[in-house]
Amino acid sequence: MSDRSGRPVLTDGPLPSPRPDGVDQPYWAAAREERLAVQRCDDCGRRQFPPESFCRHCRSTTSSWVDVEPAGTLFSWARVWHPLTPSQAGDVPFVICVVDVLPGEVRVLGNLVDPPEGDLPIGAPVRAVFEHHDEVTLVQWELAPDGA
Repeated sequence: MSDRSGRPVLTDGPLPSPRPDGVDQPYWAAAREERLAVQRCDDCGRRQFPPESFCRHCRSTTSSWVDVEPAGTLFSWARVWHPLTPSQAGDVPFVICVVDVLPGEVRVLGNLVDPPEGDLPIGAPVRAVFEHHDEVTLVQWELAPDGA
């Protein structure tokens, strides 16, 4: 199996997968439909990610899931040069990134697909790329073309 760039996907370990009773299940269901969803507190309205069984702001235990634009800006990144397992030796280097989806409220972690060599500009616009697998769809990121 390979990603959009033709590079092999890291498959020698388990991919993250939703648990039927897990608080994160709506996130994975939305990703399968190529939507980006986050929790929204029914009491104070704050949005949060990763999901929790309570609001980190007001401690309410009631929340809903809302779609957000599958785009944001590059908040931070790191280029990984060392494979975690021998079978990943051909997959390095790769870039992990933190994306500011809702500034001051929600940041999401993922891989940056087809990263350029050299430094990446903090604040660069990125958009979600949905990487489908049999059991799960991963939300990855790519630099938005022409700053769009």
